[in-house]
Amino acid sequence: MKILVCVKQVPDPEVDLELTPDGRVTPKRDSYVMNRLDEYAMEEAMRLAESMDGVQVEAVTVGPEEAEASLRRALAMGAVHGIFIPVDEDRALTSFETASLIASAVKDKNYDLIMCGVMSEDEMAGAVGPMIAGILDLPWVTSAISLEKPADKNAVAVLREGEGGVQETVELTLPALATIQSGTRQPRYPSLSNMMRANKQELEVVGPSGQSPSRPVDQILGAAPPKQKGQGVFLEGSTAEKARQLVSILKERALL
Repeated sequence: MKILVCVKQVPDPEVDLELTPDGRVTPKRDSYVMNRLDEYAMEEAMRLAESMDGVQVEAVTVGPEEAEASLRRALAMGAVHGIFIPVDEDRALTSFETASLIASAVKDKNYDLIMCGVMSEDEMAGAVGPMIAGILDLPWVTSAISLEKPADKNAVAVLREGEGGVQETVELTLPALATIQSGTRQPRYPSLSNMMRANKQELEVVGPSGQSPSRPVDQILGAAPPKQKGQGVFLEGSTAEKARQLVSILKERALL
């Protein structure tokens, strides 16, 4: 069984970002991390591999040169092979472009199961996984929490989280794609020896830098930071003093 995990480099949520007019974020060059939900996908893939014999987990990413670090983290978590699809650093890819590049790179590799995080932390679109499935004509399921492979079936049993937190089990015939939601299984932290091995491992580089699909169907027109909300007012003093201050403020604003 061959499993492919799609991983993405995202800006570190702990670092302040700037927005360019075309919708790109510009953090410091070294302020990127692997998308947390893709780590959950890697963890679920590795648990499947550890529960059966003959399972090979590979990983793929699309991005500029520094995105290689997230791919190598996937290798350190247990993937045996990494596929890197380079694109120019100054290009902001749409979900369709990303899905098209991945689908084109892996369509002839005969993966039994493709796994992605349910969404990326930076764009939160949740679109790339289903788009890959659509391009490759694969059955797919979203918001999976865990997967199991029955020994007697060419399928996986997927526990997924639906509307209102309702959990349902779906049987997905292989080959297929699943997007992974965060669950009770925390992603493993790579050992130092695995990280050193991953840093030396040769990657498969697919496609020239800057390649793109011929049919973009959506386009980022711009982006803006969230509007600042009004600052709060802290009331000090005893309970009675706070009450008097509150009444005074409400009267000033014609709310009382």
